[in-house]
Amino acid sequence: MVKIEAPTLEEALILAAKELSCSVADVEYEIIEQPKKGFWGIGKKAAKIVATIAPVSAIPVIPEREIRRPLREHRERQEVIRPSCETRAEQKRFPLERRPKERENPREKERDALMASRESSLAPKEIESPPMSTPSASLATSKRVDALIDSNFFKEKNDIDRIAQEVEDEINLLFLNLPFKIERIRVRPFDETTLFIEFKGEDSALLIGKEGYRYKALSYLLFNWVNSKYGFMIRLEIAEFLKNQEEMIRNYLSPVIENIKKFGRGQTRPLDGVLAHIALKQLREEFPDKYVSFRLNSDNERYVIVNDFNK
Repeated sequence: MVKIEAPTLEEALILAAKELSCSVADVEYEIIEQPKKGFWGIGKKAAKIVATIAPVSAIPVIPEREIRRPLREHRERQEVIRPSCETRAEQKRFPLERRPKERENPREKERDALMASRESSLAPKEIESPPMSTPSASLATSKRVDALIDSNFFKEKNDIDRIAQEVEDEINLLFLNLPFKIERIRVRPFDETTLFIEFKGEDSALLIGKEGYRYKALSYLLFNWVNSKYGFMIRLEIAEFLKNQEEMIRNYLSPVIENIKKFGRGQTRPLDGVLAHIALKQLREEFPDKYVSFRLNSDNERYVIVNDFNK
C-alpha cells in the first residue's frame, strides 16, 4: 500500500502504478482528498490517494472472442471499402455523367449543409436603397432611428453595470477567505471602456506593499482577467494610493511641462511601472498635438519623451 499525492487524480494513478510496478488498470485505490484548482492559485489542493495492487479476482478477464471482435469488424469494413472487380468494370462501362448515384453519406451531407449555412451567414448582404418618402415618413423614420439609438445606449450601459457587478462579486469571493480586514470591494464603471475597482479598510494599505510592488502585481492580475474576459480596462484604487501617485506625478511634471512649452520638446526621468503610465497620460492630455511616447535608456529603464510629429 502506498500513499500518493499529485496535482490531478490521473497523475496520482500513474505515479501509484509506477510505485507498485503494475499497470494503471491493476491499481485499486481510495481517494483521500479530491484535487481543487482554486482561484488564481489560491485554495489549490492536490489529489491524495491510497493505492494497492488489486487482487487477481478483481481484475476483469476479457474473453478471447471479445478481443478478436474488433479485428474481425475492421476486416469487414476494409472489405466494404475496397472496390470489387464488378465495381471497377461498372465505372469503366458508365461515363461520368451517366454513372449511377452513390449512396449519400449522412455525415458528409450534414457537414456540407453546415458549411453552406456558414458561408451564407458570412456573405455580404445587399443593402436595399430606401424608397422615396414623404416628409411625414422621413420624420417617422428619424424618430425610429433616435429611439433605436437610445435603446442601444441604455442596453450598453446596462451591460457595463452588469459586468461591473459580476466582477465585484468575483473579487469579493476571492478575498473572502484571506486574512485582511477590508471593506466590501466596490466595482463601478469609470468610463465607456474602464472599470473602477476600489479597496478600502483597515488592512487595505497592506495590498500596496513596499514601493507599490503588491499594487502592481494585483493590478496586473486583475487587468489580465478583466480585459481578456470582458474587454475592459481597469483603474485600481487601494487606500487612495493611485490618487496620491497621480498628485505626486502632477507636481513633478509641472517644471517639465514648462520646459516643453519653452523649447518645444522634453523628457522625464526614468519612471517605474504605474508612475510611467500616469506621466504618459498626463502629458498626452497636456500636449494633444505633440508626439508623446515611451523610450528605454541603456539600463532598460522607461521614460517619457515629448516631441513634434515628423512632418
